[in-house]
Amino acid sequence: MSELENEEDGCVTLTNLVEIVDEEEKLIEDADAVLGASDDKNCTYLMGYVGRQALYSCLTCKDQSTDKLSAGICLACSLSCHVGHNLVELYTKRQFRCDCGNSKFPVGFACKLCPDKVALNNDNKYNQNFSGLYCTCSRPYPDPEDSIDDEMVQCVICEDWFHKRHLSSSLKFDSEEYEEVMCVRCVQHCSFVWSYVSICKGYMDLKTGLSAYLKKFADNGKVVREEDIAEFFTDLQAKKRQKTDAKQFS
Repeated sequence: MSELENEEDGCVTLTNLVEIVDEEEKLIEDADAVLGASDDKNCTYLMGYVGRQALYSCLTCKDQSTDKLSAGICLACSLSCHVGHNLVELYTKRQFRCDCGNSKFPVGFACKLCPDKVALNNDNKYNQNFSGLYCTCSRPYPDPEDSIDDEMVQCVICEDWFHKRHLSSSLKFDSEEYEEVMCVRCVQHCSFVWSYVSICKGYMDLKTGLSAYLKKFADNGKVVREEDIAEFFTDLQAKKRQKTDAKQFS
């Protein structure tokens, strides 16, 4: 099939096929991100603490239970055991075992798909999302009282969701510019992260400085010699020593 064939002749070009395949792969990636290891027929309880799966919280059952504790249910249980209930979609969570029908639920309520379960899944982690609240503002999503159109992003550590404007960051960034985000509380709690931040900043400073240094040669039509590169890194080390000395005597 020739890439030059015209679509008006009823032919699909090679370019069209590549675009179709890319689109299908993107749809598969999106489905994996939303559903994880979930399916709509089988409770995931027997799989144990699943690496990542779609979860829901049933506010109807929580309100009717004795202790009103947070609980998470898998996709299949949301469709089979909680029809007509007030469900909160939690997107996906890591290392979670389905709670449906255990001791957190109303007396007499049993999971239709997998009724034989332990009373509690002690290794499950819960946060305010299970009550339908998100971010540092602890508001529902979508929030009927919030008229600001703002994207929400998920912290890779605590897995809570945050409005971008509430991340306490002066940086302005688009969704395409990052793969993972950590909220301020998790950054403060995980002090080792600052070491990685320092390394990344050092790399970006090196990249920016070297690009500017080489641009001068390009603008003047000069050839970059090995001695020039060595001089750049010598100056860079000298600047680092100056900063270190300044910190020691400050």
